[in-house]
Amino acid sequence: MAINPKSEDGQALRKLFPLLTMPAQQFKELCSDCHVVTLPKGSFLFNRGDATESFIYLLQGTISLQAEEFIFEKIRAGTDAAKFALAHQFPRKVSARALENVSFISLKLNVFDKTDIDYNEMKNVYSVENEDDSEVDASIDWLAAILQSPVFQRLPAVNLQQVLMSLQDIKFSKGEVIFQQGDEGDYCYLIKKGRCSLSRKVSEQAKAIPGTC
Repeated sequence: MAINPKSEDGQALRKLFPLLTMPAQQFKELCSDCHVVTLPKGSFLFNRGDATESFIYLLQGTISLQAEEFIFEKIRAGTDAAKFALAHQFPRKVSARALENVSFISLKLNVFDKTDIDYNEMKNVYSVENEDDSEVDASIDWLAAILQSPVFQRLPAVNLQQVLMSLQDIKFSKGEVIFQQGDEGDYCYLIKKGRCSLSRKVSEQAKAIPGTC
């Protein structure tokens, strides 16, 4: 049975990455094509070595990611960890076992590809139907903004998920130096909130050239 976007499962689905930034019309079409799967406690959602290329998202319950009897991680639906597809490497490097009755969906990798409709040219393509939580809305708006960057739009869905999972929220105080000219460029910084000033020197003796961002 197709998922109603307004249902509990539909709302849970809308909070997942990168579905939360998907255009409203595309999300409705996705819901009409996907189905919720339920499994009892002790069942496996997938096994280690499984080469089936699909995104598995947990909607209800708790699962463990494990190899044999060794448990690497427990993931509960509704938590930050459950916002991303489970063990998205192929073939699977771990198994996913239900620690209680669970429900989940399985999406093909091409589900995030553009269709014949150019959704990105439609007005308000990143509008999200969730007005109850301002903090969640702010986070969604920020993610939607960076995902509209040509750099992120060129990334395949699997790579995009890896980037989103690696993001770290770091806070700096006013006046604190984030990095200096000449430092090794081992990180990419995205400004989520606030402003910073940029300056550079054409030589050690030259005066710094200011700028803002």
